[in-house]
Amino acid sequence: MPRVSLYCLISSLFLFFGISVASISGGPKFGYDDFSLLLRANLTDGYQIPSGSFISNATPVINDRADVAIMSNSISGGKAGIWFRPNRGEGKIVYRAEQGRALSQVDLNNHGDLAFSQHDIGLIDGVFIYRGSSHRLETRVLPGDFPRTDAMSFIRLSDSDNLFFRRLNWSNFREVISVDSSGSAFEWLIEGEGPSYLFTHQVSGDYLAIKVKLGERNDYSASLPDQIWLLNIVTGDKRVIAVDRDTDSSSSFLDFDNSVGLARNGDIVFVAHKMHPTGERYRAIYHWDNDSNSLNMLGAEGRDFKQIEYFAPVVNDSGTVALRALNFEGNRTIFAASIQKLNDQGIGWVELLSEGSLVQSDRETARILYREGFPGFSGGLSLNNHNDLVFNALIEDKIGEKFLGQAIYKVNLSRLKK
Repeated sequence: MPRVSLYCLISSLFLFFGISVASISGGPKFGYDDFSLLLRANLTDGYQIPSGSFISNATPVINDRADVAIMSNSISGGKAGIWFRPNRGEGKIVYRAEQGRALSQVDLNNHGDLAFSQHDIGLIDGVFIYRGSSHRLETRVLPGDFPRTDAMSFIRLSDSDNLFFRRLNWSNFREVISVDSSGSAFEWLIEGEGPSYLFTHQVSGDYLAIKVKLGERNDYSASLPDQIWLLNIVTGDKRVIAVDRDTDSSSSFLDFDNSVGLARNGDIVFVAHKMHPTGERYRAIYHWDNDSNSLNMLGAEGRDFKQIEYFAPVVNDSGTVALRALNFEGNRTIFAASIQKLNDQGIGWVELLSEGSLVQSDRETARILYREGFPGFSGGLSLNNHNDLVFNALIEDKIGEKFLGQAIYKVNLSRLKK
């Protein structure tokens, strides 16, 4: 193959910065209402971001105004940074980390405000908020606010300006905390007070959703019960949405993936581990309808997908859902559906893009990376209530000879409803 040595060099650099990978082929099977390139990062050039930048396996986020943000591991081969593109505006770096410091994944609320933390190993510089409308940077949390802290992760910023994060303290237990604009803190969940482990939480609208493991503090045994919880962050009410077989022997769920998707209306999508009557394990995506209090399977490995990837699915208020999975040709693919159009056989899932799909770039017609050992997609998905989906893809020229970098695309999925 041409340019093998260059590919090896680029591959090694991307692996160094955190990308894991694979390949295959496919093509678009969906007519898009809108498909836009927002950013392209590459060693030798770039679009809407400085040349030599890496976004690695970061997940882009989009709000209901169609503002988009993402964390970059390295801007022009140097410091980490936060990239922000207001709707219909130009994308730019709005924050550069101090030398030698890393940044968390960024979160973005519907007012265009961004939240993220800056840290090093065992060292927290703080949690910051960048106001997209006024271009001001604020410090919401300082290291001294929570002494004896090892890490602050899963930064989330609500539309009411409450900042949520998971704190790991020196005693090696975790708690989910919120800090409001006045600096007042509230502990929502603490390991050892019901949960023995707190997984990734999501915040949207008036809700917080999370997978928890029940038990004594610092006991993470696989035999302990796992559950999916939904908390109302206005009333404080908690609902148990799904439980595994260690909680209830009659449950069909063996376990759950560690992250869930959450809509503003309290709907949840999550991936459950199940078992066929033959004893073969498989994974399936489920939807919790918060209005009807009903739980339904939307799709399953072996029926709708070859394998669901370990990234959280996403859902919005109108019932659009998307996830990353391998199709039956073995290609990494972004699948989407309108829940209202799915039936018991899973008919209604659409393959939006697969490895090998042709896409447009700022330079030429490109394709999603399609090479053995290198995934064409990186990071997770983000979906707003106008059915705009953003994702992170590696791209190359359409015949696979030249690597073009990583790209952030936005696609509108409203046609799924028609």
